[in-house]
Amino acid sequence: NISLGMAMIAWGAILRHSRWMVTALVFIVIALCLMHHIGKVYAAVTVVFYFLFKDRPLVLRDWLSMSVSGLLIAASLAAPLVVTSMEVGVTEVPELLNRNLAGKISWNFPAMVKELHGFSSLFYGPLAFIVLVAAGMIIERGRDDRHTRAATADPISQNISRTSGRVDREARERILGQRAGTIWLTGLSGSGKSTIAFALEQELTAQGHLAYVLDGDNVRHGLNRDLGFAPEDRQENIRRIAEVAALFNQTGVIVISSFISPYAKDRDSAREIVGGSFLEVFVDAPLEVCEARDPKGLYKRARAGEIAEFTGLTAPYEPPKNPDMHLRTDQASPEEIVQAIIAELKKQGRLH
Repeated sequence: NISLGMAMIAWGAILRHSRWMVTALVFIVIALCLMHHIGKVYAAVTVVFYFLFKDRPLVLRDWLSMSVSGLLIAASLAAPLVVTSMEVGVTEVPELLNRNLAGKISWNFPAMVKELHGFSSLFYGPLAFIVLVAAGMIIERGRDDRHTRAATADPISQNISRTSGRVDREARERILGQRAGTIWLTGLSGSGKSTIAFALEQELTAQGHLAYVLDGDNVRHGLNRDLGFAPEDRQENIRRIAEVAALFNQTGVIVISSFISPYAKDRDSAREIVGGSFLEVFVDAPLEVCEARDPKGLYKRARAGEIAEFTGLTAPYEPPKNPDMHLRTDQASPEEIVQAIIAELKKQGRLH
């Protein structure tokens, strides 16, 4: 039962995947290996399933958590009954249970082992499990709810209000001689988003415009360094970037956003946050072309199983159905694509 209880905690670390629980997982696995041979089995299974499920979507992990926990509870209830039945006979089990519940047999450990062959421990595993899971849910609730709350339209606090300054966006745009906006580049890894983004920034700057690139990898080194690549983290990643882009636009800056942003609903949310100055550009290239380029070696690592949740291979990418611009990087050079974007910006009156 101790092995079982510790294995349950380890499963919590796997399926919730919080930092403190993963740290505890290391010590739990070591402890299990030093215990009964059943503990070694639990430890081996725990390590294997950790690497299989640690980067799976939260919904899947929660479903697995309930399923596995149910199986473990059933095992903790059934195993003592089966063992006791084998040792004292099936007909004796009801009598032992009645005597146990009536308190006629000592609950101290030596008596439990000697007289009931571990039957008294029938209730310890499930009870410990309920306590541990309840505590884990309370501790982990803050992390699980954080992104969900952040993605909602209304702020958590009700005691705040917006404050307007004396200089508006239009005044800043007149100074800069441009209309601010967000050029949202979306596409698979290796499609050419970053190359186009920085080339476009350079060209706009050369023409006297103020532009800035928000690049996916760069942002994850700072603002979004606490986010992974599970769907809920990807959603929060895009929400934060859209909010930052909207703030930049208020200063009159042209923002060039380079993010895979695989989910259509997240891109729609970004468009809603930024507003009418949002320009969605689908940087398109066939998967085989992106994989052949593989500038960061990510496809190779993903194929080798080193990267879970890799967009285009083990995670989905939802191509835009009606992007503002659809550009094929396997059919045009970066320079040609940059000129096409600038031409569109001038057509829309965003550049003076």
